Amino acid sequence: MRYPYELATNDPAHPLITFALVADVKRLPEIYRRLKNGDYLNGQRVSTFEVWPTASPFITMEKGEHLTLPLRVWRGQLDVRVANTGGEAPINKTGMAVGQPPSGEMQARLPFPPGAVKYGIRAAGDKRGFWVDLDITGVDKGGLFEWSANVADPSTGESFPVGLSALVYEENLIVNPRSLDAGDVSLAALEKSPIIAAQFNLRKMIGSIQIKGVSSSLAFVKGGVQILVDGSNYLIKVYIVADPGVGPGKYQGTLKVDTDDSAHRRIEVPLKVTLVP
Repeated sequence: MRYPYELATNDPAHPLITFALVADVKRLPEIYRRLKNGDYLNGQRVSTFEVWPTASPFITMEKGEHLTLPLRVWRGQLDVRVANTGGEAPINKTGMAVGQPPSGEMQARLPFPPGAVKYGIRAAGDKRGFWVDLDITGVDKGGLFEWSANVADPSTGESFPVGLSALVYEENLIVNPRSLDAGDVSLAALEKSPIIAAQFNLRKMIGSIQIKGVSSSLAFVKGGVQILVDGSNYLIKVYIVADPGVGPGKYQGTLKVDTDDSAHRRIEVPLKVTLVP
């Protein structure tokens, strides 16, 4: 990206100086989408260090998942006006304490299982600092977990605190309810217009999902999609339509939702409906 600038001066020989800032701006790695409290502009000051995007990350993950979260550290960044010595949690621009879960996700915290969180230090591209890679694995149940450690600067030996909080979901894809009972549907009413007989919510907690189509094993049942949050949250509606070849009776079938999610290409929800005169 290229940004031109003009600087006006009082020098008659150089009344206007033009220069350009050229930067290679890259997209953030996908792992940072899991982070709920990072300050991507300023990072977080801890003692004499600056940790980007935060020294107390709060992330979301799925049960049994393995993640590596890199933190960039710069040394010698002491500023008495903004430095945090590792005591009270600093407040970010949203007004939420760094390292605290978002509103609505407050629950009892548990320590990570032993060995579930490890960290490694690697050199950076310059001598001003280094990387701390948080490696998280081995969490086999849902809940809110926390971990902390003192990380030492490999060059100076000076240490600073790093904390990690993670909301671990038992299931990444939520289907609610898991089965549908449309009850009694009048064939006479269907002659006038289709009826929305049932609906269910499909929500992906981490990552994105797109609905490619909805079908049914019953000829007189059709599906529709209402987007609540594009890419993650949908309301799937069950329509009963008139069919001359279908008479009164109890029917059982399946509603099928096709998605672009490699782990959930097709989601099937059992359906019961009773057609009455």
